[in-house]
This record gives sequence, structure tokens and C-alpha cells, in this order.
Amino acid sequence: MASTFLNVPLEIRNQIYEYLVIFNISPTPDPPSKESYWVPFNTPSLNLSILRVNKQVHEEASTVLYSQNVFPIRLKIIGTDFCKPIENCNSHFSVTYQTLWEDVHYRRTFGEEYSQTVKYTTEVSRGNYPFTRIKKDEVIQIPSPQYQHLIRRAKIAIYDLRVTAFGPSDPNTGEPIDNDTLPRDATWRKSVTSILMPFVRARLRNIISEWEKASLDIEMLPAFLHPTSHPDALARNLTEKEVDALNVKYLKELTYTAWPLTTLPGRYSLRLDHPAERRFRDIKKDALRECDDEVVFEKEEEEGFDEMNLENSYSWAIERGKLVIAGDWHQYPRSRKICCFGGPRPRPQDSKST
Repeated sequence: MASTFLNVPLEIRNQIYEYLVIFNISPTPDPPSKESYWVPFNTPSLNLSILRVNKQVHEEASTVLYSQNVFPIRLKIIGTDFCKPIENCNSHFSVTYQTLWEDVHYRRTFGEEYSQTVKYTTEVSRGNYPFTRIKKDEVIQIPSPQYQHLIRRAKIAIYDLRVTAFGPSDPNTGEPIDNDTLPRDATWRKSVTSILMPFVRARLRNIISEWEKASLDIEMLPAFLHPTSHPDALARNLTEKEVDALNVKYLKELTYTAWPLTTLPGRYSLRLDHPAERRFRDIKKDALRECDDEVVFEKEEEEGFDEMNLENSYSWAIERGKLVIAGDWHQYPRSRKICCFGGPRPRPQDSKST
């Protein structure tokens, strides 16, 4: 059968491969709300049995699978705005990113080092699932280096819940703080641009091995881009012009956050999933230029981005084919306790084998 199939012209074989191994998974939930953003990716509906026919068919089909599919990546950022001086406050953020090959969460409180922590499952139900712990001396490369050079395209959705167009509330009085009163200097800009640097430098950059042939479609979801009729705008008696000015600053900050993705050597597009996209183009251009010209990281900072070390109580693991981070309280090797994101960490005595 294999020899008969290989007698078919390669162009037609590629069309057959496309029918079997091409998937369409958007990183953007529908609708893109705070709650829906934790819905897991749909499992690609693929028939991969063709990869087992023989070596030649495997190589041809794998080339189509990795080079023509657009791989979805979802980023969710939560935390606080950055106060001043940054080193003397509780400014913090956490980033969770989901791909088809890993679910990982990292966090940082300014003045401290980065840390990667256990990524709780996005599923609503609780249960036990098998996982395999990775030894410290093992090289972690997913997808396999055998296929990394074939990956060409990825679509990244960024959902930033850290800031709003109207700014945060004063922790002492509860009164809203206008963005105009917050520090928006070079130090602040550098802090914002550092949020995604660990993901870009330690994970994404190593996933695609031939960046000169790759392209990224980056989509930002502005959760807090507000109209003049928004309750916060009415409460502050803001004019349409004042609301517009705050929205512009908010869009610039979103661009600063996404900037690390634009520093990779491949091609990229950066757009806003919002009717304000047309206006955003000029804002985006100016904000990216500011980052290119003014953001400089020290050597020590660069090294920190390149390798995020796990805390002592965590280790890498493979769970249902995905790279995750497991805690010491997880039973090994038979099961791993799973709970909802943001829920309490299970104690060792709570973990039960299946």
C-alpha cells in the first residue's frame, strides 16, 4: 500500500497530508472573557496514523504538520500596576501561558528573582492524572528537536488583566487613581517590557529553531478599553477627550507588554482585537519605537530571562503529553493531584494514588 501511495505525485500526496494533519485552533476563547480564558484548547481532530506508514511518508506528513499549521499560544497576565520606587513596593505580576505542548505559570514580585510555579489545571473538575517527573539533568525540549526546525507559524493571544484604562484604586482609601498620577518613566517602561521576557527568551525562542523562516501573529485583547459611558468615567466626570487620552495610554502600555515578542528575528504582525484597531496602528508604531530606542537590560537581567530556575519544591513533569511543573506534594510516579487555578495548594496527605 505504501509503495502504491508513493507512486502518487508529491503535490497530490501533500494535499492528502493537509486533509489529515492540518488543524484550526484559535488561541482566543469565544467569547474572550475573563472566565472563558481558562477553557482548555480543543484537542486537534487529526488522523495521525499516516505517520506510521513508513519513514518517507512519516517525514513528508511531519513536514506538512509542523510547517503549515498555525500553533496557538495563549498568554494571560494578572497582577498589580507598577508603583514607584519599584524596588520598595509590592508590585507583582504572574504570567500563565498555554500551548499544545506545555502549560506553565511564572510570577515575579519586584525586588525578587523570577520563579516558575506549579501550573494548576484549567479544567473545572478535580481528579488524578498520570505524569512523569523529569530528572534535573534531562534536557527539556518540546516539541522534539527532530521537528523544531519545521515550525513556521504561531498565533499568540495576549490577555492582560493587570491594568485598566482608568488606572487602579488607592489601597488605603479605595479611591480611583488616575493614570496621570502614576509613574510613567523609563524605569516603569522597562518593568512593563520585562513581563513577557522570560516566556520569550527561556521558552518561545527555543521552541522554533529557524526563526528567519518563522512568523508570529500577535493579537492583544484589550479587556479594559472603555467608552465615555463607562461607570468609572461617569463617576469621575471625565470628558470624552479625557477618556480618549486614558485609553491611548492604556494601549501604549499593552504595546510595551507585547514588545519582547517583536524582538525575535522572525516576521510578526501585532494587532488589536477591537474596533479601535485602526487608531491603534499609530499608537503601536510610536510605542514600539520607544522600546527599541530606550529599553536596555543589564547582562545579569538578560541571563535571568534566558533561564528561569524552579523553586526547590517544584520539578518539570510530563502530564498527558504536556510539559508542566509539579510540586513535591504530588505523588510520584503514579498520580498528580490536580486542582483549579487559583485554588489552595493540596497538602501531601491530600494526594491519593489512583
